[in-house]
Amino acid sequence: MRRHSLIGPFVLILIGTLFLLYNLHPDWVTFGFIATYWPFLLIAWGLLRLVEILYWELTSKPLPARGIHGGEWTLIVFIALIGSGLFAFHQHWPRLPQFSVGNRSVELFGEAYDFPVAEQRQTIKGARIVVNNLRGNTRIVGADTTEIKVGGRKTVRAYSQSQAEEANRQTGLKVVTEGDHLLIETAPENGPRDTRVSTDLELTVPRGTSIQASSRTGDFDILNIDGGVDITSSNAGVRLQDLAGSVRVDLRRSDIVRAVNVKGNVEVLGRGEDVELENIGGTATINGYYSGDVICRNMAKPVVFQSGVTDLRFERVPGECHVSRGDITAKNVVGPVRLIAQSKDVDIQDFQGEMTISIQRGDVALKPGRAPDARIDGATRNGNVELSLPPDAKFELGATTTRGQVENEFGGGLESSTTGAGASLKGATGRGPKITLNTERGQIVLRKN
Repeated sequence: MRRHSLIGPFVLILIGTLFLLYNLHPDWVTFGFIATYWPFLLIAWGLLRLVEILYWELTSKPLPARGIHGGEWTLIVFIALIGSGLFAFHQHWPRLPQFSVGNRSVELFGEAYDFPVAEQRQTIKGARIVVNNLRGNTRIVGADTTEIKVGGRKTVRAYSQSQAEEANRQTGLKVVTEGDHLLIETAPENGPRDTRVSTDLELTVPRGTSIQASSRTGDFDILNIDGGVDITSSNAGVRLQDLAGSVRVDLRRSDIVRAVNVKGNVEVLGRGEDVELENIGGTATINGYYSGDVICRNMAKPVVFQSGVTDLRFERVPGECHVSRGDITAKNVVGPVRLIAQSKDVDIQDFQGEMTISIQRGDVALKPGRAPDARIDGATRNGNVELSLPPDAKFELGATTTRGQVENEFGGGLESSTTGAGASLKGATGRGPKITLNTERGQIVLRKN
């Protein structure tokens, strides 16, 4: 009788699990994740087949003549080719020409032709500038001037020089005053068939103006603006520096959002990879799915980071906070601090104020660096909890693990006990804030710093 293998069901379960995770948590399963970690499928496949053979040997069943059949080798080759192709594409896709289906798409086979954008100067009457650049990068610099200067470069991708020149003539730049604002707009794609036009704009504007910018694709660089900045795009990298007003960035996709030296509030919405905020004078809010690193440094007012699986809040961040796919680290932060997350390893050092942490899976390490001055609650369902305090710290402690051990370096005043597979540590070293530590599966350690 032919012996059936578990490999087929395993592959189906794995693929179904990936699709389910993507539906529930899109930030967990990304193209980059699959392109990078696909070899684990082959490793798991080989381990499962090895377990099958060992089981047959231990149960005295006849071993197969071949560990892997010909059909499986074919599937392995296909997986290796597809996985290697995905990884190569992921590594080099920013440098590859874009391709889209439509009567104007020549990104893959056409040739790029560059044309200068004639410089335009105009005295601005209002305090707001609206920039609509359908496709292309936009750089805006504030200066001590009363007029606006617009220039740049236009790139036309076409099959011939004549097509490119015709597209250049038909896609101009509009700079007009409309009501209380100045509108700067690149013409829609109404050039000849089989052309693709993108415009890189360079703007010098009065420092006191406010900016409202939008695009379909293209990066934004905005510097030295005293008014507010509002950016909306389907796909853009955003770099902001030396701004006096508030900032709002709403992106459907982004490789980087960086804001440095902003005196007002900062709000980042949407999806992307990396977010970096530094020297922010107002409230900072980050809301969306970000698969890379989220870094905050020197934040003078509250910081809020919310995604589908993480809710993190600080009162202030004089030091630095770093949120990555699997870790949250922070140093020199001020509470109340509140963290609710699914799967993260947490390491917070040199903090003051109230601390509340609740995670489903991961280790929690807390090192205030000084005697605690407010309540501390640290809880994880599956992971270790470690708290390091100065030897002279005064506090009231209640620590419990359902399955694990407790370790106490403070000695007297704290009593440990065991209950079944779990343990607890309770007591007080003097009058001080209440500290509660809990884990269902893991170890609790109380250390002298």
